[in-house]
Amino acid sequence: MFLVQSAVVRAEIEVDLELILAVDISGSVDLREGELLKRGHAEALRNPRVIAAIKGGFIGKIAVSYVEWAGHGHIKTVVDWQIIKDKQSADEFAIKILNADYDSASRTAISDMIVASIGLFKGNKFKGNRRVLDLAGDGANNIGLPVKVARNRAVREGIIINGIPILSPFSDGFKYRTVQYLDTYFQKCVIGGMGSFVVVANGFKDFARAIKRKLILEIAGETPLQKFSENLPWPKGWLRRADLKFPKPDPLPRIDPHCLIGEERWKQRDWMNE
Repeated sequence: MFLVQSAVVRAEIEVDLELILAVDISGSVDLREGELLKRGHAEALRNPRVIAAIKGGFIGKIAVSYVEWAGHGHIKTVVDWQIIKDKQSADEFAIKILNADYDSASRTAISDMIVASIGLFKGNKFKGNRRVLDLAGDGANNIGLPVKVARNRAVREGIIINGIPILSPFSDGFKYRTVQYLDTYFQKCVIGGMGSFVVVANGFKDFARAIKRKLILEIAGETPLQKFSENLPWPKGWLRRADLKFPKPDPLPRIDPHCLIGEERWKQRDWMNE
């Protein structure tokens, strides 16, 4: 007598896109700014153009997860993987984002979030034509693995990393303001994979516009046209950058950052010399 054991094979749900919306909640993001990030994502997902882009895909649905991250080991899945295919499912996802509690933490570990995304994609029940990590943040990596090491690891796993750097004109105790370098930093050091790109948010109030534009591009699998600043010889690559709208009595000097600038600036914080 032979006993035949049948293996249970997990069926994966096919989607056009697997998308992690990864949001910075480090100490530099206060409660008001955190609410702007949540509302920006919720409004973008409910936007008719975004829903039309989802329906226009080959399969007509995407799988989305909303994750908040800050310092080393501080990663929280706020809304777990869910299919968005129409207005109703988009509304359900948006409501979960808006109803979630906001809990910030110190430091900025972009590299932790990138590495964690590998497991988050592997552990879901979906099979997408593309896997995209959408990183939104207002600062450079300052703890954990060097961000380029983490980026390259994720790209080898077939993950595309796109970014929304949120530029700030205010000094936070460092020598430079993020408006002087963060967009270039994201382009050089954070994004990666075929067709990866950056959409810049000129402050938290501009985030809703930026994430809506970015979601449409990601869902459609498109890359924005190149736009360059007149004042900086940008490195080659894809970049979308609107004109800065911050009140500036004097032009801020632009800098071309290296990929360990966050770690360097953390060590050189002004308060450490007081």
